[in-house]
Amino acid sequence: MKKKLTQEILAEKAGFHYKYYQKVEAGTVNLTLDSIERIAIALSTRPKNFFK
Repeated sequence: MKKKLTQEILAEKAGFHYKYYQKVEAGTVNLTLDSIERIAIALSTRPKNFFK
């Protein structure tokens, strides 16, 4: 929300289909470290920031 990205835009930046990213936000899929890294890069942050 801070970066004002829609699910569709963020999913595209991370290389995911937006339906998959919706499941990520809903917590209905288990993410791999690769997926976490891709989302972090799309958000211009580091994966470790997701675990604070």
